[in-house]
Amino acid sequence: LEASPRKTLIMPKSSSIVLIATAALAAVDASVLPHASAFRAPRPVFARARPSTSPFLVMQAKKEKAAAVAPPPEVTFFEGPPSWTEAIVPGISIITVLGIVPFAAALSRQAWTRYKITNRRISIQSGW
Repeated sequence: LEASPRKTLIMPKSSSIVLIATAALAAVDASVLPHASAFRAPRPVFARARPSTSPFLVMQAKKEKAAAVAPPPEVTFFEGPPSWTEAIVPGISIITVLGIVPFAAALSRQAWTRYKITNRRISIQSGW
């Protein structure tokens, strides 16, 4: 006797769960099933209402803003072009013909770039 090969149907797990649930529901009497409203998603919880803007609260907020300490003034530590030492190596490389391009780039950076370093920010201005 020769055994016949089995044919199996491979399904994703989610589909097999749906099939099992459908078969189970078909076997149960419809009167036993809960009403459709039992399957609704819960209502979302809304954020709290905005607080009322009473004149007292507005006055208090203005006083708090006025009492806030102003930040210290901006102090400039450095303002100017990049260091001239940036052009030394490209200047030496001008001996070769290919060194002309980096030297020109270093000189243009010296001419058109300005740095400003303060206690609050570092700003770089480049261009014409």
